[in-house]
Amino acid sequence: MGNPRLVLSIGTVAAVAAVTGIVTSLPASASSGCTVAYRTTVQWPGGFGADVDIHNLGDPVDTWTLDWSFPAGQELTQAWNATATQNGARVTATDAGYNRSLDTGGNVSFGFLGTWTGSNPDPTSFRLNGVTCSGEVTTPDPTAPVTSPATGEPSATASPTTSTPTSTTTSTTPTTPVTSPATGGVPDDAAWVASGQWDSWTEDEHQTQRVGVSDQFLRRVGAG
Repeated sequence: MGNPRLVLSIGTVAAVAAVTGIVTSLPASASSGCTVAYRTTVQWPGGFGADVDIHNLGDPVDTWTLDWSFPAGQELTQAWNATATQNGARVTATDAGYNRSLDTGGNVSFGFLGTWTGSNPDPTSFRLNGVTCSGEVTTPDPTAPVTSPATGEPSATASPTTSTPTSTTTSTTPTTPVTSPATGGVPDDAAWVASGQWDSWTEDEHQTQRVGVSDQFLRRVGAG
């Protein structure tokens, strides 16, 4: 038979791990901010090359994605130091793995080649991990509700539930003992007979008399 203490320990560790998984999956309150320097390094009829330099102003990030939109229909053809894709005017560049970490105050650069028609103006708005690079640092409000990863809805603090006891009333019909009604003239040794009424009595000295019911009930009055 297994050691019950070992089983309890394993169960406790599993429970703690489950709770820890829930807690660590919640989003952390991290500051964010960045600037981007975009520079066309070379240009020829119908083509160009550019460098992009990202400067992180917020908390360190473990992986990064930068996106922007070309303003004049330019198209990206290849990139280095990043994995880049384009959908319409929107370009998305993701770290190459070896340059994924970006510390506070750190920089990372990548370059690409592209094509243009008519004109080749520089893009003016960039977003790092979904946050617009405006040169300002923002910090989430610590009082804002935390979103549950399971439901996507704000978590609510559970209110204590008060249980109101349900009273059960048991109806008990008391058994009333049969007592002799207070009727004047009925001797102390009179009896309640099967007919459901008291024998009525007249008292003659040295006689016994019964009136009213057929059940026999005698009492000797006077002499025994």
